Amino acid sequence: MPEIKRQTAYKCSIKHILEGSYIQRPGWDPNFIQLGSLQISRVNLMAVVVSKDGNSTIIDDGTGQIQVMSFGEQKFTDFDVGNIVMIIGRPREYNQKRFIAPEIIKKINDSKWVEYRQKELAVQRLELPEPELVTVKKEIETDEEKIKQRERILTASFADEIVENDYASIILSAIKKFDKGDGAPIQDVIRESKLEKADKFITDLLNEGEIFELRAGRLKLLE
Repeated sequence: MPEIKRQTAYKCSIKHILEGSYIQRPGWDPNFIQLGSLQISRVNLMAVVVSKDGNSTIIDDGTGQIQVMSFGEQKFTDFDVGNIVMIIGRPREYNQKRFIAPEIIKKINDSKWVEYRQKELAVQRLELPEPELVTVKKEIETDEEKIKQRERILTASFADEIVENDYASIILSAIKKFDKGDGAPIQDVIRESKLEKADKFITDLLNEGEIFELRAGRLKLLE
């Protein structure tokens, strides 16, 4: 089976998703949000849940609100209105309305992580493109069933990615084992995991916001 290449889940604001240029590409090439030179097909958001209903919820990060909508069996039962959540997923657009198709949703118990994320975004300074400088090519879908079927297939592919990348639970368990309060030494985590590509997997988890580097060489879980 060929190795699945996961796009980086960029940390950004809801404002970036709503105001960046949404680019649709033909076939199975991933759609993306154009932010300056970045093509963002996966996002990492941290926001407050302001409403939820079945397979749909709305989140707010202070820069805007956006709907998070699951097309599979996933129910939003692990958090309530008012909770802070971190969501990794893919930006989508239907009938000129943007939403997030989630892959991972994690409840955040410490509100200080919101302040930390705001500082991260301030350092990144992602640029919204000038509309007249970006050529947006959009496919017009008139068959609603085709759209729903494609979203079901995409949702199934997300599940396959998560199963394919079960390395996450191994890395997270190793960090938890060696973290005595000041982070887990990265070499101990690598040795404990016994994974051939442990370095790469740790980098993936850092990019996805599942873990962070407390200081050089020491890893910590996002709790």
